[in-house]
Amino acid sequence: MPHAAPIGSGVEAAPSRGWLGRRSEHRRLFAHLEHQAAVVHQGAALLVQPAASAVVDRAAASVEAEGERVAAEIEIRLRRSFMLRIDREDLHRLSSELGGALSVVLRGARSAALLGAPATFAVAGPVVGCTEATAGAVRSLGEGDYGAVSGVCRQLRGALRDALRARDEALAATLRGTREPQALVRESLMLDDVKAILRRLGVVTDVLAYVAVKNA
Repeated sequence: MPHAAPIGSGVEAAPSRGWLGRRSEHRRLFAHLEHQAAVVHQGAALLVQPAASAVVDRAAASVEAEGERVAAEIEIRLRRSFMLRIDREDLHRLSSELGGALSVVLRGARSAALLGAPATFAVAGPVVGCTEATAGAVRSLGEGDYGAVSGVCRQLRGALRDALRARDEALAATLRGTREPQALVRESLMLDDVKAILRRLGVVTDVLAYVAVKNA
């Protein structure tokens, strides 16, 4: 039968195991969250890939499957984890918003490839940079560098505002210069997809900033 360590013996096995367990669970969970953010970045790269629709669709399906797999793994780990530095509810929301961002990104990539709207490719480049910065912020959050997360979020908000402005300018130029109705509708729809992506990334940025400030 196990005996408790005598007072003053210097043996504190249970607290040590608890601390190590908490650290290990946190690392494993954040490895998956970082991967989920990286998958969003992979999906965004398809926005600026001038490939045939079938090629982009196959790539999008692969990215989508990986996104679903890692999201399911995060759900399982969140249900099983009780020793995390950050509230499970906040991590669940972050994962959910990353999943939502991936969905709109892949929808936009498939539409851009299918309809071939050149204006979309011109304004989608900043989306790729923003998703890369988001992945870096998730990594910093897992490392507990909340100051770095807040700094990246400030930069992201500026970049997202600039990208939305570029998207609006592209739409205005399309409305002024495109006379063919079908081309006008096609490019307008694609630019609407870009707007939806940027707004969704803005939500992810807000969640990251909130969690960083809450835990700083």
